[in-house]
Amino acid sequence: MTLKTVANRIKVIEEEREYQPKNPHPKILNPYHEDILKWIEEGLTGVRIHEKIEQKGVQIGYSTAKVYIVLIKKRENIFMRIYTLPGEEAQVDFGYLGYSTYRGKRRKPGPLICACLIPGWITMR
Repeated sequence: MTLKTVANRIKVIEEEREYQPKNPHPKILNPYHEDILKWIEEGLTGVRIHEKIEQKGVQIGYSTAKVYIVLIKKRENIFMRIYTLPGEEAQVDFGYLGYSTYRGKRRKPGPLICACLIPGWITMR
């Protein structure tokens, strides 16, 4: 934020007024939002989505389309916690520990990590 913006916000706080944020500018791709969502769900890349937008007659650069797609993905990619009973779920992952020497040979061990999730406890083997 600039010093002018900070000063304005301090003035608003001192006068005990509520700060009114500005409305965002309309984006050139807003009318094509539903189409872009559909293309993202179909698994199209940003380059293909940009080509399809241009086929609709919109002259934009790839970077404009890329920024809009990233904003959509960031907004739409929501994590939802799944609640399970104790012992119903385990998570498995592979790790990497670098190289080690075993019986005179250089090996790359790959440990298998299993996490059993119990409320209040995490058991790892």
